Amino acid sequence: MLLTDNNAPRTEERHVPTPTVPPEPEPDLDIHIGADYQADATAATEDDPEEEGRPAYETTLPCDENGPKIRQVGFFAYGTRSPVDFLQKTTHANELKAEQSVFLNVLLGLHHHALLGAVCSCGGALCVRTVACGDCLQAELLCRQCWLDKHRTMPTHWALVWNPKDRFFEKTDLCRVMKNAGIRLGHYGERCPMADAARSFTLVDSNGIHATAVSFCRCNKADGSRIPDYEQLLRAGIFPGSVKEPKTGYTLSLLEYYRQERSQGKGSAYNFVHVLQRMADPAEIGAAAAFLASSDSSFMTASEVAVDGGLAQL
Repeated sequence: MLLTDNNAPRTEERHVPTPTVPPEPEPDLDIHIGADYQADATAATEDDPEEEGRPAYETTLPCDENGPKIRQVGFFAYGTRSPVDFLQKTTHANELKAEQSVFLNVLLGLHHHALLGAVCSCGGALCVRTVACGDCLQAELLCRQCWLDKHRTMPTHWALVWNPKDRFFEKTDLCRVMKNAGIRLGHYGERCPMADAARSFTLVDSNGIHATAVSFCRCNKADGSRIPDYEQLLRAGIFPGSVKEPKTGYTLSLLEYYRQERSQGKGSAYNFVHVLQRMADPAEIGAAAAFLASSDSSFMTASEVAVDGGLAQL
């Protein structure tokens, strides 16, 4: 029997040989740029029928009158692991930088109107062009009355009224363009002959919170009754904040926008309302803040009805 001492140091080591891996052959990088590339790509796809007819990796702009304008063209060479990019690149930033002066002149020119103070197209001797629209595209500078007539069915557009003292266009609501101006319901923007005086109303749209005024229709129906105020608001596309004597309203387009924002962006109603507050008339920030803190602020109720699909059931 062979006796061994377990306490003796071990000097014997086992050697495990490392397997020999043959070197990987270098890929053939003989790639032709230009007309020869199409022939090389066709030859490389002969082994794989599914690859035949597949276009090269490229990013282009739509064709114009001079043909396609290539922004960046590249492809993965067959048998290689890295992309080979052509050096024919024209970035959008370089194009924008080349036309920077034009962009600045046009954007700054939007705050200037050459017809300021000229006689309005309505022909009135005292009707001068002093009001523009902050939401209309290609807005024309008009007199106060013409601006109101044009925006009878667009009461949430912000008016840009020329301030002769401070010499700038002041952002304001429709009801402040002229005395007794406001949103007129029931007659497609025309004033109802039986209407009472317009009362204060807070209207919320996607471009901000409007401290405006609303004039309701007081005409009698065939049975002698009158259309309730909340129903007139609904017919005008405004969701009322309450049924009895509503003082706030929310456009249906705003509620649909909030529904999509909550569904896709997961935003809260609190942050959404504060964004609308910042987009409002700067002179009415205090009124907007008071509205948010008041018990009449019913945006959550209206938004919940819209989000839960209640508008489709009305």
